[in-house]
Amino acid sequence: MKYLKIDYGCLLTTILNGRTMGGSPIIVGSRPPPNDTLWNKIKDLGYEVTVYDRNNENREKRVDMKLGISMVIQTLLKAKGPGVLVLIAGDGDYEPALEEILKAGWKVEIRFWASAMSRHLKTPDIVRKNKELKIVYNPLDNEYRKFTFCIGPHPIKNMSVFRIEREDMNCIWRSEEIMKCYTELQLFCWWCETNDGALELYFNTKAQLERADRWMKKNFPNVKAWKKPDVLDELHELPN
Repeated sequence: MKYLKIDYGCLLTTILNGRTMGGSPIIVGSRPPPNDTLWNKIKDLGYEVTVYDRNNENREKRVDMKLGISMVIQTLLKAKGPGVLVLIAGDGDYEPALEEILKAGWKVEIRFWASAMSRHLKTPDIVRKNKELKIVYNPLDNEYRKFTFCIGPHPIKNMSVFRIEREDMNCIWRSEEIMKCYTELQLFCWWCETNDGALELYFNTKAQLERADRWMKKNFPNVKAWKKPDVLDELHELPN
């Protein structure tokens, strides 16, 4: 899907699940876009993101991956003491890194999509040979609504729409704020910024739209919005 996106800041929140970070996160390969909420979230937590970028040809070659992984290992082994390493990846190339980390006494937690997870990460050789070493694998599949979203015009024309005009926004709405509405309603997030700067939030049914309306009344009582389940020219103003 060309409209499908990942908000890495929201992904980090999902991964932490109320836990505190023990150090700066490390990214190997693909760098999240500048407008991703990850950068401000990490800054607010008092850390910086360490990134080992792609090579100059913009392709993630195996040699670049190995170099990045090697740097990650050295960074972790220089830490004050063993902790919990959370790996958000499914590539089997990470197996040597996990072996080094496990040998050093670290606990390892892997989060990734079930269908794309390498068996070498689930049960690396060192774990098969040393039963006392454990890797916790928790797939992301059941939590995708918390950090994935679609942005762009919805292909289904009869969707229920919540439209917020630019002049009626009393704050800067980032993906994190918009996704909060959807995630608290346990819905998948799809919205579009129109050519005139308005936001259109899409819902499958009128009932979902009404639930979103109540959520908006509670959390953003001063925002004016158009509800468009049936009649496009009805202006709905949320009460104070």
